[in-house]
Amino acid sequence: ATGIPEAAVVHAMPMEARTAVSMLEFERVWQALTEWEHALIIVPSSDSVFEIFGRLPKGEIDRGDFNFDGPDSAYGGQLKVDRLAAIYFLSTGGENGEIHQVAFYDLDGRRVFSVYVPRDDKGALQTQPHSRFLRMKRDFGALATHSLLTDTSCLWGLNTDQNSIPLEERNEW
Repeated sequence: ATGIPEAAVVHAMPMEARTAVSMLEFERVWQALTEWEHALIIVPSSDSVFEIFGRLPKGEIDRGDFNFDGPDSAYGGQLKVDRLAAIYFLSTGGENGEIHQVAFYDLDGRRVFSVYVPRDDKGALQTQPHSRFLRMKRDFGALATHSLLTDTSCLWGLNTDQNSIPLEERNEW
């Protein structure tokens, strides 16, 4: 309703709830996500939400797209990585307890998709993905000092047209 991009709101969350990671780390983050036994991907759209449960396949960048597909995975497709701007590790509370996700945002500050730590049949966080998430958040958070997404310079607060900045230049920030 306010027109503020979701990523700007996420970036304003308390430090203990969010860790910003540069898109320079995209392939390493994705690789680490493929090591989870299970994951829940949620893809929001303007009127719908898609939920897919399973193990993420490996992928590779080819001609500017990140292509992912695996014979044992429910996931397949491609991402326009030059349209992605940030990755956030988010830990929040919900009505069922802790919620942990790795959220991917585009240049306009919209969430493209999130990878959640799934729950078991009793509603508890699955142990292996949960421990991997916490380790990833810690390890990638240590790299965050080199990220564009610092508390003093948030991508969505810059006075420039981010869409006109070539990927090579954005990655050098």
